[in-house]
Amino acid sequence: MLVRGREELRILRQELEAYQPGLSGRVGLVVANKADLPAARANAPRLAEAACAAGLRIVPASAKLGDNLSKVVKEMLRIRDGPRS
Repeated sequence: MLVRGREELRILRQELEAYQPGLSGRVGLVVANKADLPAARANAPRLAEAACAAGLRIVPASAKLGDNLSKVVKEMLRIRDGPRS
């Protein structure tokens, strides 16, 4: 889903909740792919604000250029493994 801001994130969470109750409350991660494109760079502040307001981490990435892919994997593993005591 193309997410540009708060409204799109709200809709996405609503769809997740309709699919499976409780799913929208899980820990999430926004991977802002195509970060190498001018339009994505222009939208980055708005997307970051929306993600922060929703309590989500955001990682800008470019699969084409390979930028931040290791950070995406690290964040996914952090979420999977949960908090460490």
